[in-house]
Amino acid sequence: MRAERARAVAQRLRDPRLTDSRGFDIAQALLDGFNRHYRLFRETSAQAKRRFEQADWHGQQRAQRERIEFYDKRVDEAAERLQKEFQASSCRWTSGSRSSCTTSAC
Repeated sequence: MRAERARAVAQRLRDPRLTDSRGFDIAQALLDGFNRHYRLFRETSAQAKRRFEQADWHGQQRAQRERIEFYDKRVDEAAERLQKEFQASSCRWTSGSRSSCTTSAC
């Protein structure tokens, strides 16, 4: 379902009426990051049955920790890519308010 929604958004972004490709490129970078996150999460989750059948409880715990950390890692990767490729600023938001920025563009 999410993949279908992502494809629909990507298709709308390819609308020939858009004149600035930067918006599409940023959206594509974010979509790439989401797809990477989703793929890695599913790969790790798919191995759960084998770990359960082999009573690999330590492996299960390790995989659970990894899955919990996946989101933060993917967000950091996406932010780094946006900064590197699009000179986006680096802002950290907490409780709905900006806590710190590396540029004044926030």
